[in-house]
Amino acid sequence: MAGSELLVGAAKAAGYNMFLQVCITDVQKFSMKYIYFRFPVSILCCGIIGCVWIFLLETPDPEVIPNYNLGVASFAISTIINTLARPHFIVGQAHLFVKLRVLYALVYTGLYYGFFYYYVKQPKKNDDFVFQEPRDFFPKPVKDKEAVDERLLGLAWSFSKQSVLKQLLTEGEKYVMTVFGVLGFGDQGVYDVINNLGSMVPRFVFLPIEESGRLFFSQSLLRGHDLNQQSEESIDIASKLLQHLLKIVSLIGSIIIVFGFSYSYLALDIYGGSVLSSGSGPLLLRWYCLYVLVIAVNGTTECFFFSVMSKNEIDRYNRKMLVFSAVFLVSSLFLTRHFGSVGFILANCLNMGTRIAHSIYFISTFYKGSNYRPLRGLVPSPLVVTSLVISFIVTSISEMFFCCSYGAVYRLLHIAVGGLCLLVVLVTIFVSEKDLINFVKEQYNSRHKAKAE
Repeated sequence: MAGSELLVGAAKAAGYNMFLQVCITDVQKFSMKYIYFRFPVSILCCGIIGCVWIFLLETPDPEVIPNYNLGVASFAISTIINTLARPHFIVGQAHLFVKLRVLYALVYTGLYYGFFYYYVKQPKKNDDFVFQEPRDFFPKPVKDKEAVDERLLGLAWSFSKQSVLKQLLTEGEKYVMTVFGVLGFGDQGVYDVINNLGSMVPRFVFLPIEESGRLFFSQSLLRGHDLNQQSEESIDIASKLLQHLLKIVSLIGSIIIVFGFSYSYLALDIYGGSVLSSGSGPLLLRWYCLYVLVIAVNGTTECFFFSVMSKNEIDRYNRKMLVFSAVFLVSSLFLTRHFGSVGFILANCLNMGTRIAHSIYFISTFYKGSNYRPLRGLVPSPLVVTSLVISFIVTSISEMFFCCSYGAVYRLLHIAVGGLCLLVVLVTIFVSEKDLINFVKEQYNSRHKAKAE
């Protein structure tokens, strides 16, 4: 479970993020060759990591998990197949073909190849587009260009180191679980279920926000330049967007914390019965709700941070991430021994908290001396905070009296109380967060108008 996800994640981190970051920063024909490097790199990485999983790490009992080696090989091969679509995926993102993000390797590979074949055959296409003919889909020498651009190569290497370190920090608990065996397979199974349930919101809500923000900031702001060297229009738009994105994720995360505390037991009992709700599952899910807020804030601040900093700043940050990794691994081992599987979530919160502090310091320094204060988006209005606190108290009392061993009617009453409190919070947000509501309306109207045209 954790091991298979970790295998895929480690292989992807070794050769994808650095190319995505470089090509979003500088989408030109000559930068495409760096994307094509990912295919041989992925073969090498999957081969090495697959051997580690098969020969060095603990192998499960064949009677419990049969064909383990075949499973490892299958995950490695599927990751390699996945790389075939990445050149078109990156070009699609960089040129705002965002809706083409079709999942599942072979299907979306064919769709991307087919779409761009159709696109380059159109008579009215952009002459500056990276694909001008189907031959451009594949590696080829580019005339009048250097064989290797040292600036982009150095930037790719910096992002490569960063991706590996970020993988350690993001998936560190799975490395600790897999390598050190601090939890039994039963506890790992419960943790995986909670982790998969809890990660649905970051995956489907916060990740698209983070990717869209990173794409916008990368293309609207100049990398490695301070505030005074940016255009006034770009800074104004980027500052407003960052503030509103921080406000959105902080509000969603706060709502998840408030209602997740009182409804974790009920959710797990409905989802998995007493197997999940009778043990450490509800406590894990409650702490994971806090982690969701931390993930959301970290992803949004870092998407701005990574889009603006120079190569030297990336290298300095990579050295800091070494310290973050060491602190995280040590804290994981220490906290897990004292708090069990909750210790992993606490260690992750500590890890993300240090990264958030670093990103906030960078953003504050970047905007120092200006009238822009995008970090104000981290704090909801006092009226919203008040409604959240009251909702937390009311739903906690409701759980105490109505949930969850008194029958279906009382469960429905508990759900109704939560629904009413959520409605009050949403109305409060609508009334007190006028700037955010106007921003959402403007984005909706502009998108609706663009579709109509």
